[in-house]
Amino acid sequence: MLRMLAPLLLAAAGFAGEPLYDLYGQVQPAGSASISLFGAVTPFDVSALTGDGSFHFRKLLPGTYTIAVFAPGRGEARRTVEVGPGTADSRRRVSIELNLAPGDFVFAEPVRRQHTVSARDLAIPDSALRDYDDARKALSRRDTASAVSRLEHAVETAPQFAAAWNELGTIAYQTQNFARAEECFLQALD
Repeated sequence: MLRMLAPLLLAAAGFAGEPLYDLYGQVQPAGSASISLFGAVTPFDVSALTGDGSFHFRKLLPGTYTIAVFAPGRGEARRTVEVGPGTADSRRRVSIELNLAPGDFVFAEPVRRQHTVSARDLAIPDSALRDYDDARKALSRRDTASAVSRLEHAVETAPQFAAAWNELGTIAYQTQNFARAEECFLQALD
């Protein structure tokens, strides 16, 4: 366990001096949506709701992020955005406009995932679900060590918790611990 956390702690120490950026965005056509921002190559996860299509995420480290837009009745669309000195203005703000056409949205799978609960998922104890939610909150604060600890506890409590295994695999992959990533992804598929 300590071997797995050492690279995470070193990476966190390296982030301490980097400048932070803000991401401002607008979804077109405007409307209610859930906006999620994921680190594409580093562990990070944060979400927000919007009523008018506008969103704002603060204090982002430079890097590549995936934006997922879920609009009721339309489905989910994803885009990649680069945040850093090459895309920011002098105040370290990155502004984007997501002009999303109906064909950009995938409807069936996100809606099915959101409104379907398997019997296996129903067997996951509330404590494991709380650990999973706490891990996602820790990722939004870039506290990867705490997120890993919470997820490890969640899968100890509920070994069938595929989403927690998948999140552990993603973090391991992003921190270049490929053997652990493979192990976690195989557990998620099992």
